[in-house]
Amino acid sequence: MGKYYISEVSDGEFLGEYQVLEILGRGPSGTSYRVVSNVQGKEFALKTLALTDRVPLSWVDRLEAQTALLGKVSNPHIDTILSSGRSGHFWFCLKDYIHDGDGRQCNLRTYHERHKHRLSEHQVYYITEQILSALKAAQEYSDRMQTGVVHGNLKPENVLIAYGTDRHNYSGDKLLFEVKLTDFQPFGLISSGIILETYQYWTSNLSKHSSQLSERSIAEVLSSIYRAYDYRAPELSEGSIPTVQSDIFSVGVLIYEMLTNRLPIGCFPMPSVLREDISPYWDDIILCCLQAEASLRYPNYTVFIEDLFEQVRPVPIESTEAEESGIKVSMSGGIQGGERRSITPQGMVYIPAGSFMVGSADCGDDALPQHEVSTPGFYMDRYPVTVNQFSTFVKETGYQTKVERDGQGLVWINGTWRLSPGVSWKNPLMRETPEDFMDHPVTQVCFEDIQAYCNWKGRRLPTEQEWEYASRGGLADVRFPWGNTISKIHANYSGDETTPVGRFHSNGYGLYDMAGNVWEWTSSWYQAYPGNFRENAHYGEKYQVLRGGAWMYDGSHCMCSYRNANLPTEAFPTVGFRTVCDFVPRKTSNVS
Repeated sequence: MGKYYISEVSDGEFLGEYQVLEILGRGPSGTSYRVVSNVQGKEFALKTLALTDRVPLSWVDRLEAQTALLGKVSNPHIDTILSSGRSGHFWFCLKDYIHDGDGRQCNLRTYHERHKHRLSEHQVYYITEQILSALKAAQEYSDRMQTGVVHGNLKPENVLIAYGTDRHNYSGDKLLFEVKLTDFQPFGLISSGIILETYQYWTSNLSKHSSQLSERSIAEVLSSIYRAYDYRAPELSEGSIPTVQSDIFSVGVLIYEMLTNRLPIGCFPMPSVLREDISPYWDDIILCCLQAEASLRYPNYTVFIEDLFEQVRPVPIESTEAEESGIKVSMSGGIQGGERRSITPQGMVYIPAGSFMVGSADCGDDALPQHEVSTPGFYMDRYPVTVNQFSTFVKETGYQTKVERDGQGLVWINGTWRLSPGVSWKNPLMRETPEDFMDHPVTQVCFEDIQAYCNWKGRRLPTEQEWEYASRGGLADVRFPWGNTISKIHANYSGDETTPVGRFHSNGYGLYDMAGNVWEWTSSWYQAYPGNFRENAHYGEKYQVLRGGAWMYDGSHCMCSYRNANLPTEAFPTVGFRTVCDFVPRKTSNVS
């Protein structure tokens, strides 16, 4: 096969109707750009390969033929090729520009970096499930049409992550974000022989390329070649053609890296040995993926997905009474068998231990000074406690809230809070409740009501430090759980009433509604931060801290560091809660 090299287009230049905005990435199979169409006014991703005397026509013909085949594989998690062809001295393919909601392209590597290389089981599960969905669709099409479509180049840079999706997964859970696999073959390098050949060509012709590309460009191409080896099955080093089983090996490497922030090289430790906060059944899945003998790996993606679902699927919020009061006991014994055991309390997610800076200059004097706080790991409700969950508690215990006993509650009327008869958690605003009211966060509950619920559930309220730490979702130096700006696509604020929990996207820990919808009670008294000597008549052991903002407040109240306070005896239609429980590390055995 002939060799080839890449010629780049500078920012502002045109490729046909497309103006280059920036270079997204470089590799041995071409350069990717963010472009804008001067006809449609829309942004796209454009990948190009320079047609030179070193690119044989047979290779280009094969690119076009396999691109056409890939375009027939229908799956929302495959980065669809909109068009492809030849334009001037370039072969190109045009795809949608996948971004993170703020206009930046995000792949699995940058996503991992944004979350400080610490992904929760929840995140790893949903990323893996979507990767497998795409690969399964390709396998089924390949089997049906006998085309041999596989990926062949799985690595973090080829797993794009988009936000703003309304899709659901196989089991009906709303997706937190959408994964799209890109660079299937023909852009995947077909064998390690080609990778080696390309590497040798680049390293032996640096002087030639240096006249066309910057040192950074050349370094990025060589880095892309190096990284390809890290995720490839061992049989590919012997010249084998990629198969379903070689892609499954690559998925195993991706899972291991997501869980441990390292590659499974040599005699590697199992993830559950490195992290006490994850299910040991991830070990079984990874072992099955990373078998040296291809025939010992998962036989197909259907079996792989079933194993993933049965062993490590996070439990979504449930609405039946029996499940509401239960504990999540999964998982099947996996490859090595074993008894079922409790992993995570149902409806909760694990918040890993860590340190962070409490407070912000953007949130008023009571949020200063910023200071570092450390917190051990704990479990937190994925959603605020719902009307349905509180209803189960009331039915089982016969409990009456303080507002119900008083016969009246506070409602916002004509610009002020007024006591109104008949108000309760069942009808917090004295108006017709929506059809999905049972999925809204419960409100009109005061501190003693919440304590009763927590005692019944075996839980507690978070401290305000735990709440702020969890709200950030692993991100540092951000105003909100997702970044530094807020809009109506992020949260329920400046509105008319509560919305069902989980309507908006979760944060990095898989927690929903940490901004907006309802203020959330904490167990902390409203006190001055250490080093804050400003006088405030409300400081002391009189008011409880509320966090998170609410539906009738403006977006500034939704900032992670914003503090509000309430008398523990009062209840409002804007205030709800979620619970936490302490993490007790399970014993793990060493893996040799």
